[in-house]
Amino acid sequence: CLSSENMPFHSIPPEVLENIAFFCATSRFQGPPSGLLPLLSLNHRTNGFLACDRPLYARIFAYKFDVNAIAVRLGQGLSTAEFLTSELQRRFIVLKRIRRRRDSVLDEGKLEDPSLSRDLFSVYVMILENQGRNMAQLCDYAELNVWLREFWFHPSGTSRFHPTVKREAWPVLTPSVSIALWLLLFALDFGKSIRNVGSSNDLRKPDKFDIQIEIYRCLSILKLYSLAAHKYPLSWASWTDFVPRQFVGGYAYIYAGQMLVPPPPTVAAIIAYITISDRLAATSHVGVASYSSGRQLEVEWGKCSVLQPFKHNFLPDGHAIVYKYGSVEGAWQGVFTYSDFSTYAAVLGGGTPQILLNSGLTGQTQTWIMSEYHLDPNDLSALNDDEDFRPSHLFETVAEETRDGLIVRTPGGKTYKYHRYTVGMGSPTSDIFITGEGHSAWGRFRFLGRVRPSDGFIVISKTYADGQRDKWFYRGYLLGDTLAGRWRDTHSPNDLDGYEGCFMMSRRAAEIPR
Repeated sequence: CLSSENMPFHSIPPEVLENIAFFCATSRFQGPPSGLLPLLSLNHRTNGFLACDRPLYARIFAYKFDVNAIAVRLGQGLSTAEFLTSELQRRFIVLKRIRRRRDSVLDEGKLEDPSLSRDLFSVYVMILENQGRNMAQLCDYAELNVWLREFWFHPSGTSRFHPTVKREAWPVLTPSVSIALWLLLFALDFGKSIRNVGSSNDLRKPDKFDIQIEIYRCLSILKLYSLAAHKYPLSWASWTDFVPRQFVGGYAYIYAGQMLVPPPPTVAAIIAYITISDRLAATSHVGVASYSSGRQLEVEWGKCSVLQPFKHNFLPDGHAIVYKYGSVEGAWQGVFTYSDFSTYAAVLGGGTPQILLNSGLTGQTQTWIMSEYHLDPNDLSALNDDEDFRPSHLFETVAEETRDGLIVRTPGGKTYKYHRYTVGMGSPTSDIFITGEGHSAWGRFRFLGRVRPSDGFIVISKTYADGQRDKWFYRGYLLGDTLAGRWRDTHSPNDLDGYEGCFMMSRRAAEIPR
């Protein structure tokens, strides 16, 4: 018997024992290191040595989960063996809860468990750090898709979306719902289709009728969160402020001692809604968004750090990256959608969600050619003192492209020179302008935009060449190689609700960096 104190196993050197423990713990990739339990139960000496062996558990963590992003984003000082040991235990507690469908449904009258949103945030972070291992644990072991299916589509799902809408009330964007919308987008992406959401060996295969119902329910959820601009914001900060004065909304979580706030899920809802609608119509107007690697979500980590001091520039001051230079350069294609004006006015006038859900949407394809220009950091002080640059939108600003760059003239008469972005450009910049032109069925247009340094929020002023289609604001975020958000009319006062719709632009496949 190996547990006998007088057997040779008792005298195995610690370093050899650690290697044996590692191979026992990693005999199966998916799930917790349960193969370690018999070894821990062997005798007091073995248990005493292995139970506190943090380097061992850090090695196990690196086998079970992706670690590269942790080291890059948290730094070597925080990604210690002690942290990874704690994180290994915490993550498998969360994964076990999801696997058991804990909190995916909620009986009428009961309150949501406060730990649910923290669990979902852990899943969200795992996806941001994913390089293959994290998603394997989430999808194959924890069966995240099945949990999401119950949360969103079950009659008693914790999202409470469908019962709330039936009561003609607007669903509340709770902390758990907010993150679950992000997870729904990622699940749809990895499943390649809404038909795969909830597919699992322990569930019967949905028949055609079930699939149609599920698609309808999913589109209803996404449509409401996408279109109801007066209820669900694009940004936690006012879209009109280039330097945010405050953040309204958002829910803070602690990870590795850092306070993080996930961005509003509106952009996730818009991308999922337009992509699914496009696939069902078999039109291929938008590209298929892919977030299979954490590299495609690098800047999302920076966007979560919105509680940092509000930045006026893109200088490397120790803050997280919220925008990668050159992200918008090149040709883009996509769509913008709009509803009947009277219908949208009825919603803004106090109408119920059913008005929006039952409304028809019209889509227009469009093509954009965008260029990116950077301001020299030496001009930062003058820029910060310029009242014309306080708003995020620059409708009255005139920009002229030259051989040397971009000349920007403000209504106040000041002039600034911006330099064209070039591949490999690593020098710091204090401001980023976007210029471009494009066309849709409505005609040709030009636009001028700007990137907000604090969170990567992009505001574009779009003007049609013939002057007959008026001017429009386009506001949103980049998510990988997709730019999505909402357009808005320019006649409504900026501090009031206006006429809005959705848009989504994808970089043309030939121009996506490999």
